[in-house]
Amino acid sequence: MQYLVFKTFIKEILFLKLILLFFVSCLMSVDLYAQAKITKVVIDAGHGGKDPGAVGLKSKEKDIVLAIALKLGNYIETLMEGVEVVYTRKTDVFVELKERAEIANRNNADLMISIHVNSTKNSTVYGASTFVMGLGKADDNLYVAGLENSALRFEENVKERYKDFQNDTMPTHIVNSFIQTKNLEYSLAFAKLIQHQFKTRVGRKDLGIMQDNLVVLWFTTMPSVLIETGFISNAAEEKYLMSAQGQDFLASAIFRAFRDYKAKYDAGTLVFNAGKVQNYKPLDIAYHVQIKSSPKPIDFKSKEFKGIVGIKELQYGGRYNYIVGHEYEMSKAISKQNQVRKLFPDAYLIATKNGKYITLQEAKRLINEK
Repeated sequence: MQYLVFKTFIKEILFLKLILLFFVSCLMSVDLYAQAKITKVVIDAGHGGKDPGAVGLKSKEKDIVLAIALKLGNYIETLMEGVEVVYTRKTDVFVELKERAEIANRNNADLMISIHVNSTKNSTVYGASTFVMGLGKADDNLYVAGLENSALRFEENVKERYKDFQNDTMPTHIVNSFIQTKNLEYSLAFAKLIQHQFKTRVGRKDLGIMQDNLVVLWFTTMPSVLIETGFISNAAEEKYLMSAQGQDFLASAIFRAFRDYKAKYDAGTLVFNAGKVQNYKPLDIAYHVQIKSSPKPIDFKSKEFKGIVGIKELQYGGRYNYIVGHEYEMSKAISKQNQVRKLFPDAYLIATKNGKYITLQEAKRLINEK
């Protein structure tokens, strides 16, 4: 018995040493990377092939973003000597989300730019935004980030292949979170330049910089952004996104942002904002849909939860409360609530701050103060 205990102890020590080595190697690689110059960029045209992405009245996201990606790549290859461009796709083919990130990782890219088009049920919404990786992942449901993770439905064996994204106790998750923390400042700096170009040079409505749990960003080991160039669900914006001129303007705006980012990066003059970023959405306040409350714990596999995935238990008010969803925008939370009510008619919204229950009124007040 003592031998087994000792053997287990030794295994745990070796496991901790392995994680420590991961951290040290990551720290060294990120710091060395920060001192180098940008020589390689990966351009990722979202969706493709059997995955159309968002669909408008006359177009598909996969076609629009490929056109913008190719134009952007051409600008960089033509006008920026010494910068190699790697594409995740140059034709209408399907590339899995994790593979997109791995293409960037295998090529030791200095930056990844993922290009997308947004969509919403509200056809009046328009504008452009840039996403950076959210470091807090509080939902086991891979589809938490909505449209841009939805490509997973076209992949096979998703739970097994993405288990390190879902499980925040795995060593790979710990290391990735560390890397993302180191890269976040660079990603934010680049995102600010992109939004500045969209607003001041091509007249797009600035929807700001946001964070979300996006698979394609989480698996990358370099600064990375996901750009929502506009809303395909808005008729006027869809027309702009479909036009050669609109695609040229968007590609040139991203190019100028990249050019400015590289110049500042190479010179070591990037300015980081340690405080708030304009329109930046922090991760501490979130909305969820509560489906049940009980004085005693309920097994997640209970028949009472049939048809629901991503259930979390939240204790407050002296009870065990069961919630699903993790949204940072009220509109998305309401949409989630409407879906859940098909199975649980009495489901309703609640809010949390740093994982602890707060009232919806308190959440609104805190958000308004930011």
